[in-house]
Amino acid sequence: MSPFWSKPTVSIRSEVLPFVALALVAGAVLLLALRLAGAPGRAALAAAAGTALVLTVFLAFFFRDPERHSPADPGAVLAGADGVVMGVDELESTPLLTGPVYRVRVFLSVFDVHVNRAPLPGVVAECRPIAGGSVAAFRDDAGERNARNSLVIDAPAFRYAVVQITGALARRAVVWIAPGDRLAAGQRFGMMKFGSRLDTYLPREAVEPCAQPGQRVRAGETVIARIRTGDAHER
Repeated sequence: MSPFWSKPTVSIRSEVLPFVALALVAGAVLLLALRLAGAPGRAALAAAAGTALVLTVFLAFFFRDPERHSPADPGAVLAGADGVVMGVDELESTPLLTGPVYRVRVFLSVFDVHVNRAPLPGVVAECRPIAGGSVAAFRDDAGERNARNSLVIDAPAFRYAVVQITGALARRAVVWIAPGDRLAAGQRFGMMKFGSRLDTYLPREAVEPCAQPGQRVRAGETVIARIRTGDAHER
């Protein structure tokens, strides 16, 4: 058993800590006010304090960032997001890559970890935000209509792409990388907030998909495709 002082396996994204602290302080102040208040105002203060404390727990839960252990397999293409596989599509063309591709669509609910990870190692070639709307992320046309971030990455064997797609609730996707940055397989590269979708585009000639619609996947751990024999390179 690990000692109690060892590094935790689940942390919270640092950018949300001020909001968690603010909600917690608000809840504590409201509880103190509730203790001192007279009967007429107690119900409203109790409701407000409860809301603040529930918000604190929700923010800490939603912005959790657990450690992941990626398989040491040079032929594995990893899931870039936690969630459920919506589909594995065969497309003849895409603006992101040249030639036919597989598109693996993963839908994230508000209960999933929303930190995104690189499916394969490589160098970031493009990182482009695209303005758009906010239809439900599970709709087939969300990838063309909604606001999104498109990332194109040069892996050792081929070029691939991932697209963070916002949804009806998720109005913001963030990336922590820029063109020229080098990524390891399973490395964190960004986050989508409050539910959305991640599409991974892989050249059909280079990979064989193994993800199945309805399958639950974990970012940086679940294998969604395998590099065809002869195309694998050391990571």
